[in-house]
Amino acid sequence: MKTRITTKITTLFLMAFAVVILASCEKDQAEPIQQDNNLQDIPTTLKSVDPAKYGVSEAKKKAKKPSFDVLKVALAQTGLMSYVAQNELTLFAPTDDAFAALGLNKQNIAAVPGIEEILLYHVLEGRVYSGDLMNGFSPTLNGAAVEINTDNGVMVDDANVEFADITALNGVVHVIDAVIFPPTQNIVEIAIQAANETGEFETLVAAVVAAGLDGVLSGEGPFTVFAPTDAAFAELGLNPGNIASVPNPVSYTHLTLPTTPYLCRGRG
Repeated sequence: MKTRITTKITTLFLMAFAVVILASCEKDQAEPIQQDNNLQDIPTTLKSVDPAKYGVSEAKKKAKKPSFDVLKVALAQTGLMSYVAQNELTLFAPTDDAFAALGLNKQNIAAVPGIEEILLYHVLEGRVYSGDLMNGFSPTLNGAAVEINTDNGVMVDDANVEFADITALNGVVHVIDAVIFPPTQNIVEIAIQAANETGEFETLVAAVVAAGLDGVLSGEGPFTVFAPTDAAFAELGLNPGNIASVPNPVSYTHLTLPTTPYLCRGRG
């Protein structure tokens, strides 16, 4: 009898313990994620960027608040305003002062050639916070990639990030102090310029021409080139004078295209 009572008590205890654990798990699963109901879309967020909120130095706190009127006009004139407001994006936002340094304002910004592509060069897909940025290249919605440098603060190409991680309803804004521009040269032009200016990559350029890839690589792409130096070619006894005579010179170009063993389309 005593054993039966003990067993019942033990069973009731285990059942009560299980109920507590189950209720606790349900509570954890049902706990809503706390969201800031004051968040607004990216264009609206640009209207009220306050440096004092973003852990900046006292000097920056006392500086005038950045304004983005030129950027907003540019987005509106190119039809990108709704896209930036409705999609999850990261925007490197040049201030009005950054545009003014180039002689640009609300009245003339729409007349800038290629302004839509320039704007898209300031935008990354998804939410990318400053802690996610690393040295290297990040693809933009323009198709070209911006260069990120985090050695001393954060730089995007030649622009400094003044205020980072401004959270919007649909993304993140990083304020930059300069307008950045996408590259205008294709791979072949860059390689030829390097060969002319530094005397480097002359054998690579000769290999590309010998392989008949100069026309391809002057096209839209995007392409990635793993560029051997002239010294690397020289170790194989190759130079601009004899590279065309080797069998299958395309194998020495270190490019990536679906039709060649060393090529792959895209940036990397």
